[in-house]
Amino acid sequence: MSVEGQTVTLTPTEYRLLAKLAARRGEVVAAARADACRMPDGAIVHDNTLDAYVARIRRKLRELGREGAIVNGPRRGGTGWD
Repeated sequence: MSVEGQTVTLTPTEYRLLAKLAARRGEVVAAARADACRMPDGAIVHDNTLDAYVARIRRKLRELGREGAIVNGPRRGGTGWD
């Protein structure tokens, strides 16, 4: 992913999740819906799997100066792209 000439590498799952959030900009995407970004076959998915991916994406966005682009919804009801 590139922003203003700076590049970071996303895993395929991070890319699918970020694309889903960006496509629904300004909306809160429920965890169940974000699940549609399809984890790889055989992946072990725990309750906090989505949170872990979002944290990794946030860290990479921070490297590009885009901190705060991904936000949690009310009472962690979902995640959205701001």
